[in-house]
Amino acid sequence: MNKELQELSAKIDKILEMQELILSKLSQSTILAKEPIIPTQKLTKKEVSQQKMDEFSLIFDNQHRLQSKFNLATVPQKNRVLEYLRTNEPKVFDGLKRRK
Repeated sequence: MNKELQELSAKIDKILEMQELILSKLSQSTILAKEPIIPTQKLTKKEVSQQKMDEFSLIFDNQHRLQSKFNLATVPQKNRVLEYLRTNEPKVFDGLKRRK
């Protein structure tokens, strides 16, 4: 019984050491957010137009795929498609789904 308690105590100590190591590594590292960091400098007209073209291609490529994937009655609007691509939340399409 005493030996088992010592083994358990050693395991708990090892877990606590690992937890301290993980927490120290976490405090030293940078946590990446899902949303990109907005640059402080203004974008040029060329960059703005390129960004809009990229968004348009994302919308065009994914709207029909998302319509069939989520069984939507209509093609989703561009803001809903972009929001889904940013967050991966299917509740963005609530209200557009077909009734069974």
